[in-house]
Amino acid sequence: MLVQKPMSVIVLNLVDNQLMHIKSYKRAVEAGNVICNIHKKRSLSNIFFIHLKFFMYKMQESGDLLDHVNKMKAFVY
Repeated sequence: MLVQKPMSVIVLNLVDNQLMHIKSYKRAVEAGNVICNIHKKRSLSNIFFIHLKFFMYKMQESGDLLDHVNKMKAFVY
């Protein structure tokens, strides 16, 4: 079984513009909390935007079904 450091897992799964928010943190718990606080800001416009994005999302014709399902799950969580 491969054991991964939690901070490396977080860093590898973020896009470049999100890395600037956690670059000063050394612990995964702190970095995870910062990312959660950024993405859980709920306003009416954010909720509407996410709903619109969810309902307008389409699978690419040459896409993988499993990849599509995982992207749809990401909208829910």
